[in-house]
Amino acid sequence: MCTGSVSGSDSESGSNGLSKAPGVVLKALVLIGGALLLKRFTKSTTRWDHTRIVADSLAGEKFSREQASRDPENYFNLRWLSCPAAEMVDGSRVLYFEQAFWRTPHKPFRQNGASYCTSELTVLKNSEIHKWDRGYDNDGNQVWGVKGGAYEFKPAPASSFSDPFSSLNFPPQFMEKRIEGSFVLQE
Repeated sequence: MCTGSVSGSDSESGSNGLSKAPGVVLKALVLIGGALLLKRFTKSTTRWDHTRIVADSLAGEKFSREQASRDPENYFNLRWLSCPAAEMVDGSRVLYFEQAFWRTPHKPFRQNGASYCTSELTVLKNSEIHKWDRGYDNDGNQVWGVKGGAYEFKPAPASSFSDPFSSLNFPPQFMEKRIEGSFVLQE
């Protein structure tokens, strides 16, 4: 009889152990899934990360060379040059920016009698910038700028810093440093 009771208790504990296994597996899966979701949600970029990425994409030298070669009737080969100039108290950055024709960077754009202008830009993940600059007269007529699509500025290759035609070349190390000094805004 003792052997019968032992075998009876063994069979009960065996079935009880099997009924616990699915619960433990389910709890483990829920914990692992929760940990993966938590990791995924905490990896997203914050507003400050996004701002830093955009500022880094804007800085540097870029050209619209490819677009100008595809459609020379509507687009010029323009040079975009910008570098960090200052950092504000709130952490935002001020960029020095200039844009000119590739062959004559020392000559600014001619405004063709524009009384005001607008500028829109889109920053892509590959540091490419699409930019719409337009100038308007007092009557609201567009007197300069793109009429169709945006100018597509692509990052300059490293060899562009030795461009003999450019009179305004900044070495790569200058592009990474910010300009020190005080700034006064006058009205």
